[in-house]
Amino acid sequence: MATTTVAGVMAMAAPALAAGDTITGGCFAVVDRNNVLTNGQNQGHLGDLSVTRDANGPVSATVTCYIEVNGIEQPGTRASFTGDGVQFGDNQISFSALSTDDVELCQDVRFADGFDTGVTCRPDVNDVVVPDILIPAVNRLFPDVIDPVVCSLFTGDLTVAGFVIYDCPPYND
Repeated sequence: MATTTVAGVMAMAAPALAAGDTITGGCFAVVDRNNVLTNGQNQGHLGDLSVTRDANGPVSATVTCYIEVNGIEQPGTRASFTGDGVQFGDNQISFSALSTDDVELCQDVRFADGFDTGVTCRPDVNDVVVPDILIPAVNRLFPDVIDPVVCSLFTGDLTVAGFVIYDCPPYND
């Protein structure tokens, strides 16, 4: 009974974009394939946790995430997340892919000022793990912006498939 885990974060290292636009964080996918339990389908979660800014501070943006297999977007894996400075969300997904297929996590960011990053896909998602350092880094960057928005919606930390995606106060609990 073989299990394949696909996990990735489209973590942009604050690239220089139009009008000082930056994004920290981005799309993630946590997917499992098991011949018995999931009937060979890749099932799991796809979502986004990101902070967008321009030269003046937090800025609205829409982050779109999806999975491609062998260069073809997989139906039912596209999701968009919009927010004013903070974008986050999580959707359940399912798609077909063999262990020999090229599975990629794709992301497109459209800022309120009209700038569009264009689609970028992270190749070989199978070899990527969710970096624990990303979540504390996002927490520390803008807690005054993110904590009131994200933490007010939850009674504890935001988790996806057992991964802590956002650490709400009290921290490190």
